[in-house]
Amino acid sequence: MILKFKKEIYRTVELLKEFGISKATFFRWQSKWRAEGRDVSEMGKFHLKGSVRTYWLVRKFAAWLLAHKVKEKIVFEEDVKDMREANRVLLNVSDIKYEEEN
Repeated sequence: MILKFKKEIYRTVELLKEFGISKATFFRWQSKWRAEGRDVSEMGKFHLKGSVRTYWLVRKFAAWLLAHKVKEKIVFEEDVKDMREANRVLLNVSDIKYEEEN
């Protein structure tokens, strides 16, 4: 399957709306990722020179979400909450069309 989005690059607010993620959940995911010594650019986050806005590569974020939140090994109750939120987000993504690969 191929995920189709309206565009390839989103601002943070647009990304949250597209995936239906709450700000609290989204920023908790980023904080946990950084706490593990990882770079949020692995999630698709980037900045343009001369701009204060944060941008996201939507396909990279979707891949990160699938790899690290949906298939995540559940250890703590908070992880269960994160897993449920990630599953809910993926089931409720707006304006994404799926196509079967030939």
